[in-house]
Amino acid sequence: MSQLPERASFEYLKKLAKDRLNEFLQLNPDAKLAEAQLAVAREHGFSSWRALKAEIDRRGTGIDRPRARCDDRRSPSTRRKRRRVPG
Repeated sequence: MSQLPERASFEYLKKLAKDRLNEFLQLNPDAKLAEAQLAVAREHGFSSWRALKAEIDRRGTGIDRPRARCDDRRSPSTRRKRRRVPG
């Protein structure tokens, strides 16, 4: 069993599941993505893919989220001042 890294990337785990699906398809042409996802989740110590995803979301690492623009980090009053005037 592999430990889930502190800053786990859900994108990486999705790619890993797709790779695992390709391996499964060589053995069984009827294999499904859900089976590969379950295998990856169990390899990392989780009972399901949903539980694995929930843990990554709970950690809130932000790895798979788009970064905030600089403007979004300012206060709302500053953002209002910087809006463009049509014309």
